[in-house]
Amino acid sequence: MRKLYMILSASILSFCLVGCSDTLVQIKDAASGINSAADQAATAISQDVHSIRAIEVTYNDQTFTVNNLFKSILRDVQWHYEPSQQENVLLITGTWQPSLFDAYGIDQTIDNELAIHGEVTIELIVEENMIHEEKTKVTLVQQTETLLEENGQDILYYLYDYYTLNKITSN
Repeated sequence: MRKLYMILSASILSFCLVGCSDTLVQIKDAASGINSAADQAATAISQDVHSIRAIEVTYNDQTFTVNNLFKSILRDVQWHYEPSQQENVLLITGTWQPSLFDAYGIDQTIDNELAIHGEVTIELIVEENMIHEEKTKVTLVQQTETLLEENGQDILYYLYDYYTLNKITSN
């Protein structure tokens, strides 16, 4: 009797699982399609970001890439690209490095705090592999307090100067 009960239970379970196998295949196919679409989108975005990061800038008789610039002057750099029909926005975020904004009067007494909690955000507008210098935005925030907010070509040139001067002295 016990054997019959086990065989009957196994048969019912098998019958239920056979009905579920089609559903499992459909779920697997749907998940695969979602994953494939996400991979394609990530690849397209990353290609755009890589091409923007590879833009060469010539400044004061020196040539460097956008990637080299921001990887050198910021720590923990992250790249966020937002393509749109109006403007292609590249947001670069990173942690503040000592002396980066000394010319802007950032108080030396908060250097240690900024090294931990100072986040720099740089917004670049890029079209046809050209940076719209006049639309550059730079913000330095310590926790919730904005310590620096500058827009335009002057702040971008300040970053270029900082990079080229520190590159010369570090070599």
